[in-house]
Amino acid sequence: MSFLKKSTVLTVLTFVFVLAAGIFVPAKTSFAATKPSLNSASGTVFLYTQDTLEVQDIPSGLERISWSSSNTSVLKVKSNSKTGVECTLLPKKAGTATVTCTVVSSEKTYTLTCKIKVKKANPFKKIYIEGKNKHKAKASTITYETSNKKVKVSTKMYKGWTLVSKEYEVYNTATSTKAIKDVPSNNKVPIGNYQTKVYFTAINSSNESFTYTVVLKKKISATAKPSFANKSETIFLKTTNNEVSIKNFPNGASTIWSSSNTSVATVKKSSESDGTAILTPKKKGSTTIQCIVTKVDGSVSTISYTLNVKSKVKPLEAVKIDGSNIISKTKNNYYKFKTTDHSVLVQSYENSGWTITEEKYTVYKTPTIYGNETKITGNGEVSIGTYKTVVKVKLRNKSKAYYTFTLELYNSNYKK
Repeated sequence: MSFLKKSTVLTVLTFVFVLAAGIFVPAKTSFAATKPSLNSASGTVFLYTQDTLEVQDIPSGLERISWSSSNTSVLKVKSNSKTGVECTLLPKKAGTATVTCTVVSSEKTYTLTCKIKVKKANPFKKIYIEGKNKHKAKASTITYETSNKKVKVSTKMYKGWTLVSKEYEVYNTATSTKAIKDVPSNNKVPIGNYQTKVYFTAINSSNESFTYTVVLKKKISATAKPSFANKSETIFLKTTNNEVSIKNFPNGASTIWSSSNTSVATVKKSSESDGTAILTPKKKGSTTIQCIVTKVDGSVSTISYTLNVKSKVKPLEAVKIDGSNIISKTKNNYYKFKTTDHSVLVQSYENSGWTITEEKYTVYKTPTIYGNETKITGNGEVSIGTYKTVVKVKLRNKSKAYYTFTLELYNSNYKK
C-alpha cells in the first residue's frame, strides 16, 4: 500500500489573522492524552484575505476531525489536510460567525469553538509603483510587470491605519527565493530574475493587522536571447496539454514550431503565447522539437531540444477538490470541474517515485483575458475566475522526467 504524501509548497501568506491578545500564530500540533483545544477562542479576519485555525494537543486514538461555520454567508471553513487538524477561514461578507471543530477520538468526542468577526478594511489609499498609483480595492495583492532592475514602491495610508513594516522577497525562479529584507529608505527594491514580492503591513487602533502584497514580475526585453531550459525532455503517452516554453522569450517576438518526427510527437503553437507550444505524444520514441524565433528587429534565432516519449504512467495518488478525491474520474492528465464557489481547496498527493515540484494556477476573467500564473499556497486555496481558473501540478520522477496534471475549474455563473 502506498501512502499519500502531501506536497509542501511554502509561500509567504499575504494575510495576517489577528486576535484580541495579538497575532494568530499556529502552535505545533502534537498527539497526547490531553484535552484538545484550538489555537484561539476568538479573532478577526478581513474580507479578501484568508487564514487558518488549528487544533492543538490531539488526543490519542483520533478517529476524525470536522469543521463547520454557524453562518456560511459570512464565513466558510474548509479542512486543509487528510487529518483535518487545520482549516482555512474564507470570509464572504462582514458579520460574525462561530467556527465549530468536532474532534472524535476512540474514547471521547470534543466540541471546540472559535468566534470569528469578519470586517471590511481598506488600510491602503494608494500603492505607488514607479510613481503611479496601482492600488486595487477589494484585494490584498496586485501584480505589475517591469523590465527595470530596480523599482520604487511606496504607499499612502488611510486615517486610522499605521504602516508598521515594509519588506521584500526576491525570486530568481518561481520557487527559489532569497531571505526577506526590509525595503530601504529610498523605497527601491531589486527585481529578481523571476519576480520580487513586496509586503506592506499596517495595523489599526485595535492592533488588527492587514498585509498588502505587490508582485513585481520580470518583463523580458525585445532583444533577449531565447533558449530551451534543457537539452532533452520527456513526456508520456496518454497525456494532454503538455507544454514547452522558451526561456527568455523576447518581448514581441513571433515563432514557427516543428517536430522532426510527427509520428512520435507533434507540436503546435499555444493560443496564449508565441513562446509556448503544446506537445502531443503519438508513440514511444524520440523527436527533435525546433523553434524559429523572429524578434521585432528582424533578427532570427533557431533553437531546438530532444523530446522523448515514454509509456503511460500514474504519478498522482490523489487530487482533492475541497477534500473530495477526483483522480479516478480523470481522463489521462486532465480534469474539468464546475463550481459556484469563489474559491476551492486543491490538494495534490504524489505516488512513490514522484515529487511534486510546482503547483500553480491562472485566473481567467474571460476566455481570452487572464492574469499571471500564481503559486498555490500551503493550504491549497485557489480563487475561481469570472470565467475559470486553470491549475497545473508539475511532478518529476527519479529519472528527472516531468509530468503535468491540468485541472480546469469553471465558474458555473459565467455569462458571455
